[in-house]
Amino acid sequence: MPSTSVAKTTGVQSPPEDGPAPEAEPAPLWQDRFRMVLDSAFREDSVNLEHVAQRLAMSPRTLQRRLGELGTTWREEVEAVRQEHTMELLRATDLPLRSVAARVGYSDMHALRRAVRRWEGRAPRDIRNEAGLAPTPMGADAGT
Repeated sequence: MPSTSVAKTTGVQSPPEDGPAPEAEPAPLWQDRFRMVLDSAFREDSVNLEHVAQRLAMSPRTLQRRLGELGTTWREEVEAVRQEHTMELLRATDLPLRSVAARVGYSDMHALRRAVRRWEGRAPRDIRNEAGLAPTPMGADAGT
C-alpha cells in the first residue's frame, strides 16, 4: 500500500521544499510588555510603581516580585529606561539640559549631569559634541 503524507490525512499542508513555513509572531514576554508600559509612562510623565502595575493588571507587590524573579528591581528598571531616554535626547536633540532633565524625571540639570557622568564617565556636553550637535545658545545651558 502506498504511503500517504500526514498533510493529506490531516489536512495540514507541509512546508514548501525551499524552506520552513513562516512562523507567527511570538507573543511578547511579560517583561517586554513591562518595558513598553514603562516607556509609555515616561512619555506621559507618570512613572510610578502603582500606575505601571495597574496598566499591567497586577498589584505593585506582584510587579516587584516578578521583577525580583528576573534578578532586577523597580528602581533598576526605571534607571535603565531613564538612561536610555537621556542618552537618546542628548544624541538626537539640541534641547537644553534643563528640558532633558525635566523630560526624564530629574529635578534639575545638575542631577542630570551627575547621572550622565555616573553612566558614561563624561559630561553631557561631550556626548553632544560626539553626536555632532551644535551647542545651544549662550545662557540656555551654561556649563553643559
